[in-house]
Amino acid sequence: MSTIDRVVLLNDSAMARGGATALALACAIGLRSRGMPVTYVAGEGPVASELAQSGADLLQIGGHAIAAEHRLSGVAKGLYRSKAAEVVSNWIARHDTPRTVYHLHNWAHFLSPAIFSALRPVQERLVITTHDFFLTCPNGAQYSFRESRTCPRRANSPACVAHNCDRRSYADKLWRVSRHALRQTLFSLHDAPVRFSVIHRSMMPLLAQGGMPIEKMVPIPNPIRPFLRERVTAEKNQEVLFVGRLAHEKGPDIVAEAARRAGLKIVFVGEGPMLPALDAAYPEAVFHGWKAPGDIAAIARNARMLVMPSRWAEPYGLVAGEALWSGIPVVLSDNAFLAPAIAAAGAGLAVPNSVEAFAEAMRRIAQDDALAAQMSHAAFHDTQSIGNTTESWLDAHLRLYEERLPAQGPTDPGEPALRARLFNVKYSPNLGDGLIAACLESAIEQASPSSEVRSVDLAARKALGDDIPARGALLNTLDALPASARQLVIRAPLALASALKWRPHYTREMEGANCVVIGGGNLLADIDLNFPTKIGLVMREAEWLGLPVALHAVGVSGDWTRAGLARMTRALARPALRSVSVRDLRSQQLWRALFRNAVGLDASLAADPGLLASVALPQSLLPRTGAPLVGIGITSPLSVRYHATAEIAAGFDERYVALVEAMLDRGYRVTLFTNGAPEDRRYLETLKRPLADLHNAADIAFEQPVDPAGLCATIAGFDLLIAHRLHAIIAGYAYGVPVVGLRWDPKLDSFLAAVSLEHQIADLATTPSMALAALADAARAAPVPEEARAATVLRARAGVEQLVRVLHGAVAPASTR
Repeated sequence: MSTIDRVVLLNDSAMARGGATALALACAIGLRSRGMPVTYVAGEGPVASELAQSGADLLQIGGHAIAAEHRLSGVAKGLYRSKAAEVVSNWIARHDTPRTVYHLHNWAHFLSPAIFSALRPVQERLVITTHDFFLTCPNGAQYSFRESRTCPRRANSPACVAHNCDRRSYADKLWRVSRHALRQTLFSLHDAPVRFSVIHRSMMPLLAQGGMPIEKMVPIPNPIRPFLRERVTAEKNQEVLFVGRLAHEKGPDIVAEAARRAGLKIVFVGEGPMLPALDAAYPEAVFHGWKAPGDIAAIARNARMLVMPSRWAEPYGLVAGEALWSGIPVVLSDNAFLAPAIAAAGAGLAVPNSVEAFAEAMRRIAQDDALAAQMSHAAFHDTQSIGNTTESWLDAHLRLYEERLPAQGPTDPGEPALRARLFNVKYSPNLGDGLIAACLESAIEQASPSSEVRSVDLAARKALGDDIPARGALLNTLDALPASARQLVIRAPLALASALKWRPHYTREMEGANCVVIGGGNLLADIDLNFPTKIGLVMREAEWLGLPVALHAVGVSGDWTRAGLARMTRALARPALRSVSVRDLRSQQLWRALFRNAVGLDASLAADPGLLASVALPQSLLPRTGAPLVGIGITSPLSVRYHATAEIAAGFDERYVALVEAMLDRGYRVTLFTNGAPEDRRYLETLKRPLADLHNAADIAFEQPVDPAGLCATIAGFDLLIAHRLHAIIAGYAYGVPVVGLRWDPKLDSFLAAVSLEHQIADLATTPSMALAALADAARAAPVPEEARAATVLRARAGVEQLVRVLHGAVAPASTR
């Protein structure tokens, strides 16, 4: 049951003429449908009938939108509309309670920066939705209208002030700069204790660039209401549909000309300043003007495709989602934030923002009925992840509202707390596994602060160092056996450990839990039936206890024995398994080939939790002086051969020594380290003697981290990193260290490809040391841009947030029994 007294929604307008106001109205109407008291604050003007009928209290300030004011009056009121501050301040003084939440939507076209003065006393209970970039960019678009491209300049920096990006004039630009400076004075993005609801995750790096702290952002994708509930048979239609404002930045002129060149009929729904010119220039086009959502359905029913040719990076593009969920393929500019997801789903085409590119894409879909049908089905069935339903969107905001309120004590049940057990290999001697566990524990606790999260080691270890006696000898013995013999030899020990050690451990650890997570790490693998056996035991015990299970960010291997695949399939086919996410595209492909049909669940993508290392295990580094430091991760040939899927050449000793020498010759200091596996630690000791003979051996150091935090501290201190081990590379990436992978297992290739570093990998056994050193130099010379790294880290966090939503949904029914 909600503990909120009232939600006050503030927005420029009470009548939808664009996506932002439509969302503000949907929020008000949806909350009222749930019985929530709502006050809607807006400027003067028409009021949507649905809002008027919803029972929400309406508070209109009076006046005109800034653009409609007299020029001088608009300049003054656009900077600070004092009446907006007065009306809202008075309402707060008379009606505010400690459990009233304030949610600000659009403010730049009517309310002005004055609204931040009024809301200052209630900032701790304030949520702001970033429908655009007005909080971080003077013109609100992060876009240079004069250059027709996304603007890289930081807001109000000297470069920003000097550049005329405004669609009207430089005088207008200077006015916008002045307003931005005033807003910064009235409301500090950094200091204000608010939360920002971000409509698309890809906005977050750009908002952060403008000074908005990432930790204050909560990504909540827009709610999508399809034009039609049934699939539009796009393959039978001929019309091209544009829905949106007819303004330069939206690109309607691009698709009007593209449709003419492609010989296609185009239909426009919307109003805007370009309407008269377009109507005169393209008499063959159909212009319907603005239409209510219900009226658009009849038009959309005849669409073969929807086009979204925005010149700027469209933050969301709600009409694209509405079309997709209706089964209408979408052709959109490749700079739109939805473009990668639409293209990946096969639900449309993402193309450069030009007449030629749109004409070709539109012609391609128009001329190929099979392609149109395929895209239509993909749009209708495979794009649900791009947005929320109205209900899930409201749920997400209600959770965010509740978080803004002071705690009410133990009598408030709230959302059921997660008591999660994370099954992984936290105490493996390979410290990368412990890093994954630490990051996932931390991320779940951040996403759901009331959670109780505890890792359970699949090998029943209880601490680091609690490992198999004579592990090295066992690996040597198994490595020497043929695969078929290894399977026979290992079965009896597996059965014994299952009965006497693993299952009793799992049973004890699940006591008091209400959900189970298996992950991350490369757990869907068949190394001597190890994980098929252990995961089978976890699944059986969870099902016995009635606990929902989620697989999260796991790696999937492609090398399976018949027995191993059968065991893992039986384990995962149990109904306790509620969701599956895998850490890379190759794993997703393998899941679909090996398990999807038998298990009945598809696997989504969730970035490796290790990417959150800099958040879970932050490092304070001293300023770097002297020669650059390269870290070289040492992996024993035994480990490489035992885990690799391909034949690995011999001669590791000589290759490592030659690589060290090549890096020394290039002026680097060198630190050799391991991820902690005993066989790696022993192997590093054997390398010390040949390395001591190098002429500049004084510049060589050795590190043997003993826990995940130590591993992270070691890696974060490097200027460059070269390693086989995946989670050494992932940690390096997380801390912003340039990385070069040493090829041995496809999982490393998959990660580097996922972060667009597929060129930064080489085979230690076959690549000449000088060539490898040159590759490393090149990696250091061209580090990953901070925006790209931040976006990757955000994807990892998003994966955990989705996991938490799944777990809450699975646990909630049980909590009400």
